[in-house]
Amino acid sequence: GDSDYTNDYGVTVNADNISVEQGGKISADGKGYSRGNGIGFNNDASAYGGYGANNSGTPYGDIYEPDDLGSGGGTINNGGQKGGGAFKLVVSGTLSNNGSIQSNGLNSAGCHSGGATGGSIWIDTNELVGAGTISATGAKGECNGNGGSGGRIAIYYAEDNSSVLSSLMTETPKVTAYGGPGGWGNVYGGPGTVYTQNINDTHGDLRIDNRGTTGYSADFQ
Repeated sequence: GDSDYTNDYGVTVNADNISVEQGGKISADGKGYSRGNGIGFNNDASAYGGYGANNSGTPYGDIYEPDDLGSGGGTINNGGQKGGGAFKLVVSGTLSNNGSIQSNGLNSAGCHSGGATGGSIWIDTNELVGAGTISATGAKGECNGNGGSGGRIAIYYAEDNSSVLSSLMTETPKVTAYGGPGGWGNVYGGPGTVYTQNINDTHGDLRIDNRGTTGYSADFQ
């Protein structure tokens, strides 16, 4: 409710095991900043893991430990909606995902409002299994409003027995932080970041993917 964003935070879930069944989901969609608010807010299109469309807004947050809330959409015609929220899953055993784990921005609902951003997903698990999806996608702008940026995802694991991470090198990845599309001009927001690391390795992999759209930037911090 104020402009001090330093004391805002999401939630952490500590569990022995977590299972998301087919058709089920863990969701923080629209649990971030409201319209007109957030570090990366911009009326044209908001920024978080990347720039908003046309390189608008100021990206923020951390690639490796994403815990910031997504920024809200534009205020024109009160059309912008809330950004994605932030959560961390700490699983000492197995995280089984055959559904969806998501923190997406909500699409604008009024003409000329720019899109909100995706939020944050931070996973720390011993074992990852399943064939579900993980997403922190930016929201769609309306009319002259453009797309908000993607959010940030980080996944740390000791064992990967899923088809989730292996899909990252394909044309149909199951882990995405896409920028949202625009309205009339269909101008996309920039991609967010997806970082994955086996905890037994020194380094991990960073993926920047915006499903073939070009010209809009991610942010490296």
